[in-house]
Amino acid sequence: MGIYGIIERIRERPGLYLADRKITLLKAFLDGYRACEIDNADYDTSSGLLFPLDFSNLSDFISMKLNIYSAQDWCGMLLGFFRRDDIAYEAFFKFFDMFKDIRMSEGWRAELSKINILHNDSMNYGYREDSLSVRKPMYENPISVCIVGMTGDNGYLLLVETETEIISGGIFFRSLEDTLERSAQLFGTIKNWIPMDNRKNIDTMKDIDINGVGRGDSDSDTDGRVDNIKFNKPLRI
Repeated sequence: MGIYGIIERIRERPGLYLADRKITLLKAFLDGYRACEIDNADYDTSSGLLFPLDFSNLSDFISMKLNIYSAQDWCGMLLGFFRRDDIAYEAFFKFFDMFKDIRMSEGWRAELSKINILHNDSMNYGYREDSLSVRKPMYENPISVCIVGMTGDNGYLLLVETETEIISGGIFFRSLEDTLERSAQLFGTIKNWIPMDNRKNIDTMKDIDINGVGRGDSDSDTDGRVDNIKFNKPLRI
């Protein structure tokens, strides 16, 4: 059923799952449900579909909508904003509905040049550490980047394609300018952005499958605009 399904069941009949309509009880239940999914190998983000967005992105979405920059999760932010456990509980479902309905409204993709890749490999902007505390570039063998504008004025996502996977940091950028600034921090100036919002451009892209465009199984509407993205590589949140 998945976490989206259990949330709908809780909405319909909360008394079967929670002792009271409180966001703290809802959070505890969902944390337990997600832990059970992981323990039983039922939690999988490798379907290749970007939408609906993974539930783990909800906290950053609520942070953007409430204009709160905090290390707190969605429960802490909603409880702090609305001040009452029961009111925050009701607000959760309003934000959840907005979140799960998000789709792609526009997008751009750019293949990374050698200079862009060297910018990443230099680790001047940032790096990651492995289990032995060895510093490594933020992205291993990056190939391209995608900027995805989302419906409902819900900001932008930056996706990085490597040789083996598509990586989404789950960060919601408020504007296209903010997203471009982040991509420049990671890879330097990127010049060859190609629009992804019509069949022709999407169909020419290698390595990434946008809803299987070109094979007759896309979710495009009549004007060619795409509301989802399907990758032929695992999607890492």
